[in-house]
Amino acid sequence: MKELTLNEIKDVELSILSELDKICQENDLRYWLTAGTLLGAIRHKGFIPWDDDIDILMPRKDYMLLIDFFKHNQTSINLISHESNDDYYRLFAKACDNSTLIIDNQVDVNNYNAGVWVDIFPIDGLGDDYKQATKIFKKTKFKRSVLIASIWKHFFRSKTKSIIYEPIRFFFYIIAKFSNKKKLIQKIEKHYINIDFDSSKYCGCVCGNYGVIEKKLFDETIDAEFEGKNFKIIKDYDSYLTYLYGDYMKLPPEEKQKTHHDYTAFWKE
Repeated sequence: MKELTLNEIKDVELSILSELDKICQENDLRYWLTAGTLLGAIRHKGFIPWDDDIDILMPRKDYMLLIDFFKHNQTSINLISHESNDDYYRLFAKACDNSTLIIDNQVDVNNYNAGVWVDIFPIDGLGDDYKQATKIFKKTKFKRSVLIASIWKHFFRSKTKSIIYEPIRFFFYIIAKFSNKKKLIQKIEKHYINIDFDSSKYCGCVCGNYGVIEKKLFDETIDAEFEGKNFKIIKDYDSYLTYLYGDYMKLPPEEKQKTHHDYTAFWKE
């Protein structure tokens, strides 16, 4: 198989995002660019130069409707989620390109034959009381850490956390070997999956670990340029990006300008 270049990976991801945008608009489903993808749209009008992934957010209701859409429609991409794939153990979905294959050195993706992907994160309502919302968010932190470690092929040094955190990561790695992944997902999601997003004052992307934020940030949507195309973002992106990154227009130190992924992508023969 022929390996994809970084630019080819980005082109495939952009094609997936374009298809998702089309599906969402045709079916009145809400989504927004999020995290580093939103930052890239605002600061670079596209990918962060050293980054190689795309993330979007969807309200839980819209997210579930998107999963249902893929169950009943043939498209040029494939959607993988724990709701539709028995051997997938993440709290968010991946929209994958069918002509490519990912080989990950750290995380087990071989079971579900993943291609180059775009990550789709559900965002959930967390109620109207900030303390209660924070409690809901924090309550599943231990189980989420175990679930994340459960799909590691082996223990590895984190690229984003301090070395002092490594013993804790190793603890989760050992605990995860004895876990039932499906039951873990059920135990995690039961705390928030049925709280309505639209009627809540507070919300959070629990599976993305981005914390508790006010739902009103997502009330208005605008278009933003990303690699020469327009996609959906929240209108008050400044508040959201400031919450996530602080002075988000300032570039990080050069030594931190690198991707956190450790995979290789190939064209299928």
